[in-house]
Amino acid sequence: MNLQYRNKKVAVSRWKKIHEKELSSFDNSSKSYLSRAILCGFIAGDGNICERKNSSNYELKFFPDDKLMLNIYVKILESIYHKKPSVFRKKGYYCVRITSKTILKDLTKYCNFGVYTWTLPCKLFKSNKHVKFWLKSFFSAEAYVSKKSIKLQSVNISSIKDVSNLLSSLGIEHKFYEYQPKFSSWSRVGIIFINKRSARLDFYKTIGFWHLSKSNKLKEALNL
Repeated sequence: MNLQYRNKKVAVSRWKKIHEKELSSFDNSSKSYLSRAILCGFIAGDGNICERKNSSNYELKFFPDDKLMLNIYVKILESIYHKKPSVFRKKGYYCVRITSKTILKDLTKYCNFGVYTWTLPCKLFKSNKHVKFWLKSFFSAEAYVSKKSIKLQSVNISSIKDVSNLLSSLGIEHKFYEYQPKFSSWSRVGIIFINKRSARLDFYKTIGFWHLSKSNKLKEALNL
């Protein structure tokens, strides 16, 4: 037998056993669907998945700019997958990194990720609570809060429309626009605005943020 082929076969067998052991340790209870929905929202907003199919590099990164968001993400990641990620403090944000083929394969069963390709994890939406928690994590990562509005935008127009539909299903009044930037080479974007005070109050009560700064800005704007 060719030595190189034999070594490759041994390595593949060894990694298969490692992956099977990891998979068997994952929390697959019905309660974990809610936790996975939260993770998917965070990653869609501020995450990055790197899957190099011709190598063994499977990497998940998350870039929170808020300590509360960081702590919730890490806690949920550890509770489902029993792995502790590496956390690095950067200027103005954190980099949370974990390398695992099994975790990436698990998460991508439910939705796609990427700036232009992220989708909603509809398989995880077992109830309105799951929808609300996905929205809460996604808005925590991606939304901008000012004195007069909550704004969310994405170049992934199809999926941002889906977010608009979720807000409508929860009775949260908002406006949806498509906008073409000045330069034609720039991607068209979809924008959600929650402007009315009553609508922002509904958002605060129904969804809210896992982001202290955004939550405090919204409370201040609403005089709460």
